[in-house]
Amino acid sequence: MRPKLATRWVVWAIAGEKGKDRLLQAVAQVSALRFARAVAGRSDNAVAGDRRIPSVSDSDVVASLAITLDGYVCREDGSVDYLEKYPIEEFDFADFVDGIGALIMGSTSYVQAVEWGWMWGDRPTMVLTTRRDLPIPDGADIRFSSMPTPQAIRTFSAKTPMRLWVFGGGRVITDGLRGGAIDTLDVTVMPEAIGSGIPLFAEAYDGPLKLVETTAYANGAVRLVYDTRNATQ
Repeated sequence: MRPKLATRWVVWAIAGEKGKDRLLQAVAQVSALRFARAVAGRSDNAVAGDRRIPSVSDSDVVASLAITLDGYVCREDGSVDYLEKYPIEEFDFADFVDGIGALIMGSTSYVQAVEWGWMWGDRPTMVLTTRRDLPIPDGADIRFSSMPTPQAIRTFSAKTPMRLWVFGGGRVITDGLRGGAIDTLDVTVMPEAIGSGIPLFAEAYDGPLKLVETTAYANGAVRLVYDTRNATQ
């Protein structure tokens, strides 16, 4: 199994063909799940303690990913095997994807996403890199940029009517937060402690983090959504 980055629920998709099929089915069922959630008013898998405060916009810039209880995105070799026992159906991935209009990511995340099989169709995607020899999947809308991360995020976001997903990796997310270019940090803390690995933050971040939403799942995971709109370096 190739090393992977734990960026939101993509990790389930690339944890083998079975996981990939589950993700594709979830994306295909976005409309039905969105309707069901609207009727229910919450995730079917959320338990007591769910707290939702409508405060972030559908057109904001969101960095969204899963981490371990002890703060790691993945193991030192990039493995996210600790996530494989949590089915994607237990979370709100399809609903999340429904609101995404474009993606921005570093070159390592992009190369891995292409190798796994590009799953984002023609959603506009910006790759932060100085390289110009990277492959472009058929039908994908890819553009490359060597701008500083905060500037690239702001520029791309201004052209995106829906949410811009800061897909990864950790350096891109850290630089985006420190530069005040990310509006929302959406982290799902998994009930797993791996002891060592690659941390979420590449360096210290002391910007404001206002907790605006929490969801406790029956499997022990907790989703924490922070508003970082006033974050500056």
